[in-house]
This record gives sequence, structure tokens and C-alpha cells, in this order.
Amino acid sequence: MPKNEHVTLAGDRVGAYLVEEEVAGGRLVLRPEAAYPAVVPARKGRATTPDERERILGALPSDGEG
Repeated sequence: MPKNEHVTLAGDRVGAYLVEEEVAGGRLVLRPEAAYPAVVPARKGRATTPDERERILGALPSDGEG
């Protein structure tokens, strides 16, 4: 397995990792990839208000819970 190959973990540990090394028995040495804010650009602007979302999306279907 090439060094710095990307893997994604799910379960007790979730996230993107890089393979640092493959050692005897197929064991992998992993390190986390850069954290979310470091790799995703910040968006300019602001979040929509509930009124704006309703105007844009209309009334969303309800499952009758509230």
C-alpha cells in the first residue's frame, strides 16, 4: 500500500485518515487528515432564517410529530 493513501473510517472512530506505513501482518499506521475547517473553504454570507427557508422551499412535509 503506497504511503499517504487515503482511507475513511466508520464505527467508533469516524473520519478521513492517511496511511503512514504498512507494517508486518498488514497492520496500518494512520494519521488523521487535516481537520474540517482547514480543508473546507469558509462560505461568505449568512445562514437563512426560518422564514426565508419556508419561502424558498415551501412547507416541507411533516410526519405528524410536531
